Amino acid sequence: MNSSENSSQKPSEDQAVAELLEMLHQDPKVKAALDRLGVFVVNHRDYQDYPLTTPVHCNGEVPFNDAWEWLQYVHPNDRNRVEEAWNSVIRGETDLFCAEYRFRQHGDQYRWLLNKGTVVHRTEDGYPWIYLGADTDIEELKRTQRRLLEQQDELRDNLMRDPQLGIPNRRFLDEQAPDMLAEACLEGAPLTVLVCDLDNFKTLNDTLGHSVADGILMQVVGKIGDCLRDTDVIARFGGDEFVILLAATDADQAAQVAQRILVSVHELSDPNTGTELAISIGGYSSRPSKGETLWQFFEKADKALYRAKKQGRGCFVAAD
Repeated sequence: MNSSENSSQKPSEDQAVAELLEMLHQDPKVKAALDRLGVFVVNHRDYQDYPLTTPVHCNGEVPFNDAWEWLQYVHPNDRNRVEEAWNSVIRGETDLFCAEYRFRQHGDQYRWLLNKGTVVHRTEDGYPWIYLGADTDIEELKRTQRRLLEQQDELRDNLMRDPQLGIPNRRFLDEQAPDMLAEACLEGAPLTVLVCDLDNFKTLNDTLGHSVADGILMQVVGKIGDCLRDTDVIARFGGDEFVILLAATDADQAAQVAQRILVSVHELSDPNTGTELAISIGGYSSRPSKGETLWQFFEKADKALYRAKKQGRGCFVAAD
């Protein structure tokens, strides 16, 4: 097609564009949509020739100087993602635009928007000439989603905690603790599993009553916690049995921790009431290998606990 043919077609194209813009400008339905949803009709090539004067565009004033200037009002954490999606439209890779992002409203305040739109007409070189889009305020929706996520996190946390003692439970050991094993395996670091059982707890229950015995159990957990680091984990396995995970801890270090726990728990004994508290501990320390599970560690530590009980209780035995 020669240049004369191009020039002969250009006025008709421009006229069609102008007629469409004029129709959109005069259509009361489109105006209503403009007011309610923020639908906009944009000539991206030259905003100064933008023919529409709607409330959305500041009573007729041109809001942006080019097709990208609006992106400066997008939250910095969202901007790269939104800009890439928008450039895909500008480059002609797609006519459809859809993005959720935070948009600056007043000062430093942002609100979540859902922006959907489509190019309905491009120039001969593929540049968007008419773009129809709608901004929908989804701030309340995002708040609801955040609350739901927080509630899900809270529920998940509750499911993995013992309701009586407030420490992780067996479900935590099943679902979360294996991460400690995987991390130790990746780093080639030692890991220790201690299995602890409070001696004669059933007798305490029978003689002192459940309420008093439960209070003692909470004190025992507190004493054990005082002997651990922030990176260590104590979980209730069931009844008066606990599992302790010691990250980056070899057999010698584990024995020191176990001895501190033995002494600390024994300090809860009350000569006035004839209550003598002792705890038996079995432990297993090793550098985890690939494919090894937490419960393999637990099984060896549990067998060591059985031997500790056989030796007279109130002592620590390390697995071979």
